[in-house]
Amino acid sequence: MILLFSCFNAFAYEELLPNEGYVVIKIIIKEALPESIKLKSNNFLGENYTKSDLKEGDNFELIKLPAGEYHWSRLNELNGRYFNLDEHKFSFKVVAGKINYGGHLLVDINTRFGTANFDYVNRSSTVIDQLEGCCSELLNSIPLIYTGTSVDPFIEFYQGISNKKGS
Repeated sequence: MILLFSCFNAFAYEELLPNEGYVVIKIIIKEALPESIKLKSNNFLGENYTKSDLKEGDNFELIKLPAGEYHWSRLNELNGRYFNLDEHKFSFKVVAGKINYGGHLLVDINTRFGTANFDYVNRSSTVIDQLEGCCSELLNSIPLIYTGTSVDPFIEFYQGISNKKGS
């Protein structure tokens, strides 16, 4: 079961099931809007998620997904064309009992030439700022971790500084 939370409203969250984690979905769209972007489980029988209410600029959500590995797989344009994102290997893990952040998906579509540029970058400091602004209670009770393909010690470093300030 996928549950969606808008972090810009009063945040009310449901308890995680033993095999679930929260996932920060962060998509930045420049220029033309796509119809939807699909997040796919690497498990054949796993759950998938399609983000369809996209807007230009910052798209930020917190969802619940079963633990496992996921990747951004497809971007559908409004004109019926699509881009296969599998070749880019924009992937992350969902760890049960955690707030998982795998990266920002950057999308820049050029409709005139039918091309697009994609990138998947780590901007964990902006995610921390947004979560502190909307979901501080959740952030204080469930650890945020980076689960992208590279190693990033920033979140642990930041949480260590925050814990010292609170002492």
